[in-house]
Amino acid sequence: MRTFIFTSILISSVLAANAQEWAAYQKQLIVGMGGGLSMPFKKSETADLMDARVGYRDRYWGLNPSLQVFVFKKWGFMADFQIDVSAVNKKQRAMLDQSFEARYSGDYEILTDKYFYGHGWQRYESPATFRFTAGPVYRFEKKHFLVYGSLGLGVTNFEVTGIRANLLRKNSNNYYNVLLDGRGTETPFTVTSGIRIGYRFSPHLILALNTNAAYFKTDFSQTMTRWDIYTGAAVVDGNFRYQRQHLNFSTNLNLQVAANFKKRR
Repeated sequence: MRTFIFTSILISSVLAANAQEWAAYQKQLIVGMGGGLSMPFKKSETADLMDARVGYRDRYWGLNPSLQVFVFKKWGFMADFQIDVSAVNKKQRAMLDQSFEARYSGDYEILTDKYFYGHGWQRYESPATFRFTAGPVYRFEKKHFLVYGSLGLGVTNFEVTGIRANLLRKNSNNYYNVLLDGRGTETPFTVTSGIRIGYRFSPHLILALNTNAAYFKTDFSQTMTRWDIYTGAAVVDGNFRYQRQHLNFSTNLNLQVAANFKKRR
């Protein structure tokens, strides 16, 4: 009988302590890693020469490392990354090739003979896109369930592909070198808002569904120049301005590990 009473008291104490732990808002550091899909509200991948050159793609699979720090009961700080890990977008590459060829194929041949500058046709490939934002996060927790809302400010990073080709004017011996140079890295200012709905399997292990909306604007200009290979005379074949507003939606599944801050004695 004494053993039964002692066991009952012990179990009740453990359950009470566990319930208190779930109910309380802990001061925590939460680190997560997830993956999911990013999609646009408005399509930006078109046959336009500038659209086809921008490394930021409309739809891609990405990794989503994340960090939340809570030092107050309900308010904290978050840092969020989104990294494009998709394969090379063959459709976008084909659109770039077609838009360039359509511009010159009427009067010129785009050479593939290696005699000229090693390559008759060159494209500079763009690396993966990534986004980084940071800002405040608010949390609501009820036992095993949690909801986090966040607002982030940061940048979206992508490359602009350059084009270089050698041309031969049809029915002549006039050769030209054409260059639409890449701009390198573009990092437009970005605003995000997100909501994370999760379930705690334990005080230190969380599985969450994260949804995000991101907005950024691009506005830059470039010039396409054609040089006569023999005389060096240059002609501007076009001035291009890339002015777009991008709004996309992403969702991913995120596994998180939480560590409580130790209380000072």
